[in-house]
Order: sequence, then structure tokens, then C-alpha cells
Amino acid sequence: MVSLFNLFYILSGILGIISVAIISMRFKTNRIINIYLLVIFSLLSVKFFLNGLNGFGILMFLNHFHSYYIIFFPIAFPSLYLYFKNLVADKKIFDPKELKHFIFPILLGLGIIVFDNFSIFSFSSRSVFYLIFFLFHLFYLFLCFNFLQENIWFRKTEVITAKVQNQVLKKWTVFLFVVSCLISIRLLIVLFIEIEIEKYSFGQNYQWISALLFDFIFFKILSTPEILYGYNDVYKKIKENRVSNYILKDFWIIKIKEKIVNGQDLVLHEKISEFIPVYLSDIENLVLKHEIFRKSSVTINDIANKLEIPKSHITFVFKYHSKVSFTDFKKIIRIYDAINLIEKDYLKSNTLDSLAAKVGFSSYNPFFITFKEITGTTPQLYSKGYSKK
Repeated sequence: MVSLFNLFYILSGILGIISVAIISMRFKTNRIINIYLLVIFSLLSVKFFLNGLNGFGILMFLNHFHSYYIIFFPIAFPSLYLYFKNLVADKKIFDPKELKHFIFPILLGLGIIVFDNFSIFSFSSRSVFYLIFFLFHLFYLFLCFNFLQENIWFRKTEVITAKVQNQVLKKWTVFLFVVSCLISIRLLIVLFIEIEIEKYSFGQNYQWISALLFDFIFFKILSTPEILYGYNDVYKKIKENRVSNYILKDFWIIKIKEKIVNGQDLVLHEKISEFIPVYLSDIENLVLKHEIFRKSSVTINDIANKLEIPKSHITFVFKYHSKVSFTDFKKIIRIYDAINLIEKDYLKSNTLDSLAAKVGFSSYNPFFITFKEITGTTPQLYSKGYSKK
């Protein structure tokens, strides 16, 4: 039975290493991946792998290293919290200021080593270390819960593309957080048992439960395209599709699949169906080349007047040939315009308020909210991240 557990640890470690290797290849383009998720999965993969080798008695010279590895493993707890924070901000670049989260677990580990080497561990001192160890874990778990419910789980938006993006993030973060809670429950039970029987391993007993739970995470990563490969934000899709007939082809429905039941719409469909491809190209030209949405008060009527066609035709296009409403379309194009300007160094000599007005927003606040809804990050963080590339 012991041999089976050790083999299971080794296989779990290998599965984790494979997961890390695959998601690392898409690190820069995958919104769901950032440096801290790679750190957590790497730490776990190595831990499980070493557990298996240690159980089989392979590479005995690593025993000392394995003990220290376990002692400093609590750095994974703040890493989980920082993963969620960077996920919301869509930040890939390591911030040295975040190192403060690792000071306490490192000091705790050093304290354990000192106490152990000088043989001054008593029942009470070990119990105190255990209590601090678990409270530290619980503290970061609470921070994760509080942050997730405020920034992802209950975040509302009316923008369709943002809804899809938020749904992916919600499902993934709920799954990851629940697994983390289950591991915390295991840790609490094991720590209590170790104190009772006075046999201390800092929660290493019954590690196969944690390995099994994280195997579920690794399998989910390998079986979920959105997590494994990421998903493109709207402005990235627009850039990628510039070579196609329609630059904004992800927005358009060329052939209507639903049945038109409205009599007036049916008559209009028969009248203008052959002109739809031209209308779509003209709308793209108007919003991208002529930048009509930079005018804050632009309406469907303004689009119709510019194209010199009846308003009913444009209304029909956005009702049956567009995947988003006219309002959402306008928001998305304006944010795409803002991103283009940021990447052209517009903010080097202008303010964010100026940028908001430039792309057609009446004030900065709706611009900020819409930017974060569509891109998943704030204008400040996007600008900061881009300037460091």
C-alpha cells in the first residue's frame, strides 16, 4: 500500500510538471495564467514528486532538502492570493512590492529550523508553531475569498463579451478556491491529530488527499480549452482578423439562423438581404477608419445618415446580423480605439481623462468601468503593463 501511495505521488508530480510546461508556453497570451499560478503548480509538482522519491528511499541525499522544502512550502498560500489579484488585473510582470507577502512564511521557516537544530522544540512550542502555521494559511484563504467575491464572483456587466469572460473566470476561480478549502480542512485535521499523538510532520500525513485534489485541478487544466489556451479579448480578435474580408467578423452574423416572425422585419429582410455584406463593410469603414464613435452623442440615426440609408436598415443589421447590441458595439469599438491610442504612446503627453474624451466617452468614470469590463484590467494597469514591454 505504501508503495502505491509513493507511486501515486510521483505520477501526480509528473502530471503537474506536464501541466506547468504546457501552460507556460502560453503564459503571455493566456489571461488565466500568471507567474503565481506557475509558482504554485511548480511547488506542488516538485513536492509530490519528492514525496514519492523519499517514500521509495530513492536519492537519500535529498532527504535534508525535502525537509526544508516542506518547511518553506507555506509561501504557496500568499502565492494563491497574489494569483487572484494578478488575474483580475491581467498582470504578467512581477511586482517587487509583492515580496512583502513572503516575509512572514520565510521567517516562520527559519524559526522552525533554528528551534529544530538547537533541539529546543517542546510540546508547547511545536503547538504554537502549528497554530501560527494554520492561522497564516487561514488568513490568506480569507483574503482570497474576500477578494474573489468583490472582484469576480459577483461582478455584473451588461457587455456581452465581458459576460463571457467573467463566466470563465468565475467557474475557474470557484473551482480553484473550493479545492484550496478542502485542502485546508485536511491540513487542520492532520495538524490536530499530530498534536494529539505528538508526532510532528507539519501536516505531511495523508498528503495523498492533497495530491488527489490537485490532480483534479491538473486534469481540469488539461481538459479545459479556456484555461489551457486562454481566450482572446475582443481587441485582440479585431487585430487578428484584419486580413479577413470583415475586420470585425466575430461580431457579424452573415446568414440569419433564427426565424424572423415580425412581419415588418420579414419584409425588410427580403428587401435588403443582398445589401447586408455591403452594409457590414460600410459600418466597419465608418467606425474604424472614420472613427465616428469618437463623437460622444453618436446614434444609429447618425450611422444611417452617414451611410445615406434608412435608419430601419441599420436597426435591422444590429437586430439580426450582429452578435452584440448597438450600445455594446459602440462601447467595444471605443475601448479598442483607446487601446490603439495607448499603444501609440498617446498617454505620454495626454491624461486618461483626455483619452476617455478622445474616444467618445462623456466622462472618465464610464470609460474606466467599460474598459475594465471589456479588457479585464484598468486603463492605468494596461498602460503601465504595455509601457514595460
